[in-house]
Amino acid sequence: MFLDMACFFRGYPKIHVLRILDSYNIGAECGLDVLIDKSLVFISGDNKLEMPDLIEYMGRYVVKKIQKDLGEPTRIWDVEDFEKVMLNNTETKAMESIWLRDDSIKKLRFSKEVMKNMERLKLLYINEFDTHDAIEYLPNSLCWIEIFGYPWELLPEKFEPKRLVHLELQEGLLRHLWFETKHFPCLRTLDLRSSQNLMQTPDFSGMPNLEHLDLGLCRSLKELFRAAFVKFESLPEEIGDLEHLEELDSRWTLISRPPYSIVRLNKLKFLSFGKNISAKGVLFVFRRVNEGLRSLEILNLSYCNLIYGELLDDI
Repeated sequence: MFLDMACFFRGYPKIHVLRILDSYNIGAECGLDVLIDKSLVFISGDNKLEMPDLIEYMGRYVVKKIQKDLGEPTRIWDVEDFEKVMLNNTETKAMESIWLRDDSIKKLRFSKEVMKNMERLKLLYINEFDTHDAIEYLPNSLCWIEIFGYPWELLPEKFEPKRLVHLELQEGLLRHLWFETKHFPCLRTLDLRSSQNLMQTPDFSGMPNLEHLDLGLCRSLKELFRAAFVKFESLPEEIGDLEHLEELDSRWTLISRPPYSIVRLNKLKFLSFGKNISAKGVLFVFRRVNEGLRSLEILNLSYCNLIYGELLDDI
């Protein structure tokens, strides 16, 4: 845990670091307290994870020494090291984490053979980038994925990680996640915001523990997954089965009619269908709430051309 902090997480908000570590490391908060007691790390005044320069250098030195002894990498945080691994078909069975935070990333290479060898990969973070290679394989051992500017239209066909907790693919070329029902029993966050080419929602029935769903700025979102593709401008009724869902952000999408089942989301605290400008001729219909949505704190329906009546009486 300390090695991951030294290699990747210095300067990140404490709460975000704990979420990442908890995705694959039970007892992360207790472990952090131990590291603080030993003066290896500390929490800054603005609640970010910090450590002395020398401690960070020591942690990264230990990782490089381990990798040299093994003859293969376990953690990568440098773009040049990532490129060498992909170009040279380096042995990668010991690889646990890839965290490429560099803002200057332009193009990256991806090798199917190298990725298939990463049987222990848990973390994958890549800042915005371009590539000429197809994404043919991602390891099913992954627990946390953040890829900004996702440069492909789909996830790999055989990608179905049972321990995945966080899937974030913002601002990319994604059109569909997958076409059939897939099972992600541990998934708690699905963040596809600003995926302006996204045409379909995924089938939510395989995500029973989803807590955070963000579809904001998915301007092309029109379709719901079905055996025969039928156009919708709504979310699927199955979304009402996501009993742990706390946030649902569908700002600036084409959705104009929430499903009846949305009132069953009694843990939901934040709900937004707000637009940035009113769509002429499109009226927004909100279902009767009755005694549902018991935890709702924030409801954003700005510029929705709302049909008044039942909603206001209900709330």
